[in-house]
Amino acid sequence: MGRRRSSSAEPRLSLACLAVAVLAGAAAPAQTFDEAVRTNVTVAIDVCLTHMLDRRIPAEVFPPAGFTHRVIDNQAAFGGGASGFSHFYDAPNDTAQVRVIDPERFSGSCGVTTDHLGIAETAALVDSVVAYRSPDAERHTLGNSSAPMCQGWVITTGGAPISVRMSHPDNSTRGCVEDGTARVVMEIPG
Repeated sequence: MGRRRSSSAEPRLSLACLAVAVLAGAAAPAQTFDEAVRTNVTVAIDVCLTHMLDRRIPAEVFPPAGFTHRVIDNQAAFGGGASGFSHFYDAPNDTAQVRVIDPERFSGSCGVTTDHLGIAETAALVDSVVAYRSPDAERHTLGNSSAPMCQGWVITTGGAPISVRMSHPDNSTRGCVEDGTARVVMEIPG
């Protein structure tokens, strides 16, 4: 089965509509697969950023938005010095996946992965959600400015700063490759 990818570089859905969907407890209805991808990735980014800003446990927010929940013991899955649990929230139709690392002990790392949007479009969705949720937020690029999306940035708002890093889903071997897939990790530094 081939990978389905978005063909547009512009987010199509209104953040106001998505906010209503999140607040109503369900992902916004989408007419096409591409719209469902954008909707679910945006909902995941929005919930991650909201979680980062108010430190709510994601288990209270993702399931009502239509994401299924599963837990993995990091020691059993990854061995070595890994400890705690990772919570995964899968969006409908394999459109996106969210990983929250041990939210019971560490409420500050949330990653969104999709096999159906590229890095540039996913970064644009992050920027749109931040602009909607925190219009006064400032974005400070980290590292080399020749590839700012892949180097990461810090978003500062009235609350804690949030570090945002973009990469290919298999960031250990592919780094920042624009191939229609993306991972964005949002963390509270420190």
